[in-house]
Amino acid sequence: MMRKAVRQPCRYAVSFGIVMLMLTTLTGCWDRTELEQLSIILAAGLDSDGNGGVKMTLQVFVPKEGGSGGQQSGGEPKKGGEGGGQTTVFSASGPTLGHVLFDLQNKMPRYIFWGHAEVYVISKELASKGVLEHFDFFQRFQSPRERALIFVADGQASEFLKSPPQLQNTVAELFEDLGKSRAVWNISLLEMVKMLSGDSGTAYAPFVEWSNSELGVQVPSVNQLAIIKKDRYIGGMSGEDMLGVMILRGEKRLSVSYCSEGETAHDCLTLRLRQNRIDIEPRWDGRKLTMRIKIFPFMDAIQNNSQFDVSNAAEAHKAQLKANQKIKRIIDHSIMISQTQWQADVFGFAKYVHRKYAKEWNRTIKQNWERIYKDMDTEITVESLIVRPGSIRENLKKVGER
Repeated sequence: MMRKAVRQPCRYAVSFGIVMLMLTTLTGCWDRTELEQLSIILAAGLDSDGNGGVKMTLQVFVPKEGGSGGQQSGGEPKKGGEGGGQTTVFSASGPTLGHVLFDLQNKMPRYIFWGHAEVYVISKELASKGVLEHFDFFQRFQSPRERALIFVADGQASEFLKSPPQLQNTVAELFEDLGKSRAVWNISLLEMVKMLSGDSGTAYAPFVEWSNSELGVQVPSVNQLAIIKKDRYIGGMSGEDMLGVMILRGEKRLSVSYCSEGETAHDCLTLRLRQNRIDIEPRWDGRKLTMRIKIFPFMDAIQNNSQFDVSNAAEAHKAQLKANQKIKRIIDHSIMISQTQWQADVFGFAKYVHRKYAKEWNRTIKQNWERIYKDMDTEITVESLIVRPGSIRENLKKVGER
């Protein structure tokens, strides 16, 4: 009985010691940072300040309880979606972004928080002078997000951040939706830095510009790709030339239309690209580079006003041959423009050459890549397949003509 009486207090003492040790591992909230103490950055715009420096504009989310969202740029908030806050902008100029950030923090009463930054917009003027010196700030400083999307703007980037969105709650959401609508537009800061430091030294990004909407207001839109070569913006590719880049970069959700020559503009077959397999093999003979490209598009018919009955195997094969010619012509012209007008490898062919001819690349090709790329020949093969002719078999236009 005496032993049990002695052991019982010891057991309680050990249990109490363990509980006290566990309490030391619990975290407290004495050093917490409340939401109302943060300036939450949604987007950043970079412009030239006219004096050789840089101007940075930050779109800041302002938490607001129970209110509707809106967009504010110095005046009254403009109503947007059903968000629980509104946005405002702050700007500052300086010789470097590090200096600008210090000035912005002095202007803003709350601590700048980059954790929700989704978009970086760079003006064409600033990008023409060089982008890597500014990217050094975003990569070196721990706070900014390197996964944020990059856009090159036609005009002042700050004006795009001040524009009221139509469907989204904020301009940052609008740009994010634009970027994610196409794979080649979904270019993050990290991906651009990798492209510029890669074998070709060429990168691309969506080029945003103003366009008139049906409501009579100007809205941001993307209709071309901005080409950045060796740190600087040099031009853009639009229309079918941009379509060629999209196809060779594995883009999906593209539409390709074939219209019969000599027929009316309504005699067309429209196909949507649902899957795209690409094989690229370079051939180097010591002086001349030839790029062999094989493309295997798998497509759906989304409208058929042509003479082809795509539900019939023989007719579908004829339509596929016409689609092959159209896709080959688009890619041929896109590569030709990149060679003659820009001398910029936006397709990333350099990595395939480096991978196959590693010794020759380090010895000869790398130093003369711009000249070799300009004189490069291509052998393009397209083998398309219409996998889904659609929900109906007959051409409704022919039914109405009976």
